[in-house]
Amino acid sequence: MKMGRSSYKWISLAAASLLAAALAGCNGGSSSSGDSGGAAPPVTGGTTPAGNAVVTAAAANPAATNTAANPNQAFGLIVDAGASPVVIQSPPVVTFAVIDSAGKHVPGLTLFNANGASVDPNCSGNNVTFAIAKFDGSNWQSLISRQRLAANTATQFAVVEGTTDPKPTATLTNPATAASDPITRVVGILEENAAGGYYTYRFAMDVSTPLLMANAAAGKNFASTSTAVNKIANNGNLAVKDGKTIHRVGVQLCYTDPASKAKVVVNPYIDFTLGADGVAVPVKASDGKTLAAYRKVVDKDSCNECHATLTAHGTRVDPNYCVICHNPGSTDYHTNNPVDFKLMIHKFHMGTGSLPEGQKGLSKDYTVAEFTARATDPVTGAVSGPKYPQTVQNCVKCHDGSATATHKTAQGDNWKNVPSRNACGACHDGIDFATGKGATIGSTYPGHIGGAQSDDSKCVLCHDATGIPVYHKDTMPSTADASKRTMSATISKVAVGATDGSVTVTFSVTDNGVPVTDKTKFTSVSFALAKLAPATNGSSTHWVSYTSRFRTKDATKAPVLQGNKETNGTLSVNSDGTFSYKFALDNASTPGDIRTISHARVLRSVGPTTATTIGTWTWNPTAKTWTEATTTGGANTGPNTVAYEPTLTHRVAMEFQKVGTTNVDNATNAYFDFVPAGGAVTSTRNIVTMNNCSVCHGGVKLHEGYATELCVTCHNQGTSDPFTGATVDLQTFVHKLHRGKDLPSVVAGGSYKINGIDFGKGTYPGNIKDCAAACHKETATKADGKTLLENAANWRTTPTKRACGSCHDSTDATTHIESQIYQGVEQCTFCHGATTTFGLDVKSVHSK
Repeated sequence: MKMGRSSYKWISLAAASLLAAALAGCNGGSSSSGDSGGAAPPVTGGTTPAGNAVVTAAAANPAATNTAANPNQAFGLIVDAGASPVVIQSPPVVTFAVIDSAGKHVPGLTLFNANGASVDPNCSGNNVTFAIAKFDGSNWQSLISRQRLAANTATQFAVVEGTTDPKPTATLTNPATAASDPITRVVGILEENAAGGYYTYRFAMDVSTPLLMANAAAGKNFASTSTAVNKIANNGNLAVKDGKTIHRVGVQLCYTDPASKAKVVVNPYIDFTLGADGVAVPVKASDGKTLAAYRKVVDKDSCNECHATLTAHGTRVDPNYCVICHNPGSTDYHTNNPVDFKLMIHKFHMGTGSLPEGQKGLSKDYTVAEFTARATDPVTGAVSGPKYPQTVQNCVKCHDGSATATHKTAQGDNWKNVPSRNACGACHDGIDFATGKGATIGSTYPGHIGGAQSDDSKCVLCHDATGIPVYHKDTMPSTADASKRTMSATISKVAVGATDGSVTVTFSVTDNGVPVTDKTKFTSVSFALAKLAPATNGSSTHWVSYTSRFRTKDATKAPVLQGNKETNGTLSVNSDGTFSYKFALDNASTPGDIRTISHARVLRSVGPTTATTIGTWTWNPTAKTWTEATTTGGANTGPNTVAYEPTLTHRVAMEFQKVGTTNVDNATNAYFDFVPAGGAVTSTRNIVTMNNCSVCHGGVKLHEGYATELCVTCHNQGTSDPFTGATVDLQTFVHKLHRGKDLPSVVAGGSYKINGIDFGKGTYPGNIKDCAAACHKETATKADGKTLLENAANWRTTPTKRACGSCHDSTDATTHIESQIYQGVEQCTFCHGATTTFGLDVKSVHSK
């Protein structure tokens, strides 16, 4: 096969590298970039920013030009200065600016620093990496590919994958001629023009002349951590200079902001066409001035609602950069699974537990590198992997092109407008589109009703923008779609009888805003009643339920106390169209009297096959009852005294269903705080709102509730899991289940199971240290959208054993916490409170 000049370049890399090392030493030449010197040739037809135009513009408006806040201004400043950021006449040449928070040029960026992390310890001395792709009408295609050969065939595969332009390493450098003669260039070159306030990057890969993998030289390992033999080539994917084809250049950019000293990781990118002269014409918004993305299906801010700064491979933080390499044809080196971005991300989010019962076998296992989205045990058949925190039918959580979208993108409605085998088949992977056989989610039809499909051209004929939502967003269960839950309640008053201790709740109901006065229109009404116990001994306030129960789901364990709601009170219609509910309070020694709560009943008696005594409990297998030695309530009850303290804050919370062909839950859970003795409520406990939870959980029903204000009435101190006996105090178990597999106790070989579910295998999608990012937002409001949460700052002002010890549950941490309890009083705030002088306050050590 005849080889062109570019082909010879790759055959001669080894000699060139050795020559460069001999001439330039391990630093490879330029002290500022780690690249070889030599005069770079001018770019024909290209321009560079005139004078100090970039510097002036950056200083004039730091808020807008700061690269950390507005990454794409890295190219926008160049365009505004009248220059073209990209020129492709052989290897691409890119001009870009990096501006700090004070509006000044960030100096000294490098491709490689031979002295390790001394230049920029936040980024290990490695600041810049470039990638380039073109859009073929359906998919991005990387113009730079890497072939990795399997060094260990037992664990590795020979694959081709999109990749970045090669950079210098300790052993891979440019010859002295690299800048002036691109044919001899081995790795990219970074040049700084400090006076002009910009950088120029010269690619090593020529994307104008074909270089197939077959013609590329083997043995050039550009991934220093890999043991495989690599080849780098454009593999025939070339830049197209037709003035129409869209290209994208993107940057992995990491640096320390000289003004704020903050670490910055961003991915600036620019979309453009190329004229015959190879000079980029940037895509611009409708105003004809600002830069715009030609193709943007997902906005990174949508990802960050859950991932709280999405980060992959260290410096990939924007999906619109990721697609440059993760495109069709790229496969995973470790599993040979495809890593096309849309397919891979859909499979990651599909995970486990998202399929309807009876259809679990319709989703295939999927692993890439070290991340397993779904795995089936070959012996037990057990499925493991992360679970998406809401229904996967809610496509618009990530993709939304509607006018009202919070993070609207130009192609945000592609999920319904542009169906494809790759994107749709990621979740509907029980179908073999090549044969038309298999089975798919939500259908009993055997195989693909449309038969075999060799391409995507016919997908939209059956699956159009009208039909796709019917089987996705429109068919979401009412427990995950608030728009289908139209009935709401408002509690207006709670009265405690002065002579009989009775508790009566007054509430109104509406359906789509229309008053409901007929109590047969709703059903399954249940009420919880709790009081707020004051903070004592260094701990925090906590709710105590009057309507608790005992329960066990393990025949070898005695019943444990659980918070509960009651349903057997008296529901009445008032003359004004409101309703009243009078609590039964059968936990009281005088039923109905809140002043005499003395015991709790055992629900769903489970026990051994023979008479057994466990602790203070005795099981009667004939009567199927538990009897507790010290109870005052008789068989199937246990002692649970709750003192009535009428000057403390109390809470009533409720749930119900609208009567229908299928009953539907209430829109949310109504609650009402009150002081039985009268007067205003001056103390409550509202730390997290379900509005915060819904950012990731999408408003789905979490266990029994839609409002944390209801959850806390049951999940309070002293309540336990009926399987294991572990606490289900809300602040403890919610912290634990979110940390999941990263709990120190789990890492040490333990497990964390609640209600029979192993949460020790879960994965939190964001930075678990950043408490305020998603959960503990101090700007969060209650359901009314106006009133701030009273106790939103507790996460940093009131560190306690119960809250902090839930995540910090290693043996050493637990020992430390226990050692700081002096004469029964927790001392956590002394070192970790907001006013500590030790620098160990919760806010300081729990941040990004």
